[in-house]
Amino acid sequence: AIRELEPLETEGMSHIVTESLALPNLATVLTLGLPERPGWRCYAASLDGWEVACGSMLVIDRLAWLALDATLPKARGRGCHQALIARRLADAAKAGCNSVVAEVCEDDKVSPEATANLKRAGFLEIPGVRNWQRPRGLPPAGVP
Repeated sequence: AIRELEPLETEGMSHIVTESLALPNLATVLTLGLPERPGWRCYAASLDGWEVACGSMLVIDRLAWLALDATLPKARGRGCHQALIARRLADAAKAGCNSVVAEVCEDDKVSPEATANLKRAGFLEIPGVRNWQRPRGLPPAGVP
């Protein structure tokens, strides 16, 4: 089952993102209240009454960007990601979008499956494109 989340319902989503992507617990704040921000919509997929996957979408003018997709390891391979993609594509069309983009982290171990799901949904892959990369020679973030 897929449902759109209200602003105060993103706590489960934040835990799915941090656990699935092996991020520190502090990263849970990234999604809290996200649906309150202009253009953002968040979704959760449930199996047997438990939220096990999530995704979000940012709509700007007639462009939708799919982001923050994550599925808990125990729920992978059960169609949650595909259902989340389908729901967001339908909602993007209802919002008047004529283009939808998505990103996949190339270094993540589940990237091949994520890429396959996007291709099944009709996305075209643009391999090897990097939108941003930390310039060489600069210290890591937070280091003076």
